Amino acid sequence: MAMKGDDSFGGKFDEFSIIAVGAIIFIGILLLAFSTPSEFPPTVRPLEVKMSLDPGSYESFVFNISGKVTGVNITTSGEIADWIQLSETDIGALRDKKSITATVNVPGIASPGTHRGIVTVWGKEGKADIQVAITVSSVKKLTSKTVPMGDFRVAYLAGSRALDTFGSTFVTKSYLYEKPLNLVGVIEDEEMPILTGASVRFIVEDANNYGPVIVTQNGRQIFSEVVGPGEVIVPLNMSDLRRSNTVTVRAENPGLFFWAENVYSIRDVSLDIDYQGRVDKVFNFSLSPEEYKKFDHLQLVYNVDESTAPLPPMRISLNGQTIYEDAPPVTSFNVNIARDIFGSPIAMSDRNSMVFSFAQEASYTLSDATMIVYYRSS
Repeated sequence: MAMKGDDSFGGKFDEFSIIAVGAIIFIGILLLAFSTPSEFPPTVRPLEVKMSLDPGSYESFVFNISGKVTGVNITTSGEIADWIQLSETDIGALRDKKSITATVNVPGIASPGTHRGIVTVWGKEGKADIQVAITVSSVKKLTSKTVPMGDFRVAYLAGSRALDTFGSTFVTKSYLYEKPLNLVGVIEDEEMPILTGASVRFIVEDANNYGPVIVTQNGRQIFSEVVGPGEVIVPLNMSDLRRSNTVTVRAENPGLFFWAENVYSIRDVSLDIDYQGRVDKVFNFSLSPEEYKKFDHLQLVYNVDESTAPLPPMRISLNGQTIYEDAPPVTSFNVNIARDIFGSPIAMSDRNSMVFSFAQEASYTLSDATMIVYYRSS
């Protein structure tokens, strides 16, 4: 029987209560620690995108992802999932902010009305959705801008050409008399970038060997030798070639033989160039913000004046995208182009560059070339 004043049971109860409360608090801390996420879901802006587009057109929008998130990737879903092309999908770890471009490509057969889809940004601890609503018009309304391109030639050239020739003659020099031979050659502007070589060639029929024969190119001496009968080929300095060139063949002074003439009898003199490469046509043009932001397609029209046969494929590129690659027609050309040869939309801007080129030997002369740029009406 317990004696009055014996509080051992009460003391034990108080000690047990303190231990139990402490254990509960510790378990609560553990549960809180394990249930609290190590990171938060990604944040995206905007959360909603609405566009009005025509069938067969496209337009882009930009959305931002922010936060410290890992395992970030982006998917599309819904009715228009296949219409949305993302500039990047697998991002991985995000530490600050990232901008992604989404391009909506509306099929030409899309039905009128509002079509919906979702762009979802996933993270390790959750996701964020962007609701996308595209209203497709029933009738495409277009405005056009005509851009004249003029007359030009596209080619791939390979071969040789004589800039100037001379038949039979002689060059001579004494201390009292001189008779040189001057050759003048004009190189076409389109040939200058594709030159692979140039030379002067002649045949010596006879010489009295009183001194060397000298060749100068645009006033600079490039050859000086005593030669006998036979062919002489003197390469020209490529770095000194100009559009208009003068090459002189002459005899040098007879030296110690002051009473004599130094004479070279020559024939079949030719100033030649060799060339190989592309002769591209580069056409630069500008568009206003309304014209390039609402670009729909372009139309190329021209007449063909001359062409070699058979023609290899001609490539037309626009801002680095290949929009046409095929053997072109030999009478006239009239083609509408909305996408590149891989099916991607054509990226227009305020400053644009179109390039016509051949990769194989060809010559293609065009006239009255015109580009018509079509864009959606406001």
